[in-house]
Amino acid sequence: TIGIEFYGTVDSKSKPFASLQTFRFKNMFLLQGWLPFRDDNEGVVAVSRLQQLYIQNCCNLTKGLPDNLFSLKTLVIEVSAVVTSLPHLPAINELKLQYCNKVLLNELPPQVLKFTISGYD
Repeated sequence: TIGIEFYGTVDSKSKPFASLQTFRFKNMFLLQGWLPFRDDNEGVVAVSRLQQLYIQNCCNLTKGLPDNLFSLKTLVIEVSAVVTSLPHLPAINELKLQYCNKVLLNELPPQVLKFTISGYD
C-alpha cells in the first residue's frame, strides 16, 4: 500500500510532489491501495499538478485512488483489479480502461472527451 510515508515529511509550506505532472505505476503486482495525503494544514494537497496517471499491470489494486487529483486530465488503467469507484476528477478529459476486472463508474464525468474501454475477447 502506498501510505503516508510515501509523501515524506511535510512542513506547513511545502506540498509533496508539487511539480509532478506524470506518474506511472507499472508491474506492481502486490500494490493493493494508494492512500490519500492527509495534512492538518488546510489547503495542502499532494501531487497538485498531476495531469497524467498510468496504472499498468497492478492486478491487486483494489483500494482505489486518492480523492485529491484535481488537475488530472488523463487516467489510463490497464490490467488492474480496481473495484472501487473512481474519485472525483474535475479536470479529466481522457479515461482509458483496458483489461480491468472491475471498475465501478457511477457516472462518466461530463468533461471527458475520450473514453475507451477494451479488454478480453
